Amino acid sequence: MQALYLCPATMDDLAASIEKPVPLELVKEHFGPKYHEELCARLGSPEGVFCWAISRKDERSVPTLYEKMEEGDIVLFRRNDTPPAATFEYRAQLVCKRPSRDFGREVWPDGELWHFVLFFRTIERVRINKEKLFAAMGYVPEGRLFSLKRVAEDKLRGIHDQFGNLDAFLDAVQSPNPVPPLEEAPNDEAPVMAPRATRTLREDSPGECPERLASVIEAVQKPFLPHERKIRDHTRLAGQFYEALGFNNANEIRYRFGGIDITSEREGTQSMVTIIKGDPNLSYRQTNVRRQAYAYAQEKDAPIVVITNGDYYAFLDRRKEGKWLQHLACELTLSRLKPEDVEFLESCPWLNPSD
Repeated sequence: MQALYLCPATMDDLAASIEKPVPLELVKEHFGPKYHEELCARLGSPEGVFCWAISRKDERSVPTLYEKMEEGDIVLFRRNDTPPAATFEYRAQLVCKRPSRDFGREVWPDGELWHFVLFFRTIERVRINKEKLFAAMGYVPEGRLFSLKRVAEDKLRGIHDQFGNLDAFLDAVQSPNPVPPLEEAPNDEAPVMAPRATRTLREDSPGECPERLASVIEAVQKPFLPHERKIRDHTRLAGQFYEALGFNNANEIRYRFGGIDITSEREGTQSMVTIIKGDPNLSYRQTNVRRQAYAYAQEKDAPIVVITNGDYYAFLDRRKEGKWLQHLACELTLSRLKPEDVEFLESCPWLNPSD
């Protein structure tokens, strides 16, 4: 019988692997080429995979939950920083699972102990009121959800007896104005560049676009034709971004193959190195990209590392203490700016050179 799981999650963890897929390169690195091939075959050879993991903090109950999970089971996610009566926003269907001691720390900000990895076939945006869902299943509507929860067997049997299957039940408790379904791009169209995904699952209201970035954002929203997918095109977009922020193209922006070096006249030293990739699924969590960027920053004695494809940007400050995950200052997408992204771009001292 298909099972249902309810999961609270932080915004950062959802952003890392539910709102956009994780590069399959990480799967190959941590699980091996054979499992990578098997997963690609089961998913239809995608460019990335949506995933989650269960922590080992509770040694007794976590393995039990993990062991019970089977292909086809459904997991509903809700942000744990929302009011108790808020909605579940994501609906995922499990395709397979596999333990790993290292995968979690590469993907999630606090994934050091996330050893039980779940891979999903699909992610769907939904709007299911938590109290309405609890009441329909026979739970106390005001009940709290503190950690991953498996809906009890007797309640699942009641759902299957009444609705025939779990999908019909979830459709019935969906809010009157559901989130529109995701639209797939036609096969003959190249996707707009975006971090880790060729389509977006976010429905966030974009931040107010700063006037100086309007032309850059317009440029990154244009689809790339196959013959345009060259590193120089991504480099051009990144250069336009820095110029829009006020950097002098003649004195402060130095182009090199696969990157841009930024020299701050205010400090008199090279303050930033930028690694540019053409990967539409780019992420600073990609080990090879991050290592390349950090090695070059160390060579140039530059404290700030920027990883970008022209649309996606990750800004890391090597001066911060701790591991590389603590170095992240901001991760944003120009074509989908959020208010906090705009605030970062407007207030960050090393992105706003003096006149």
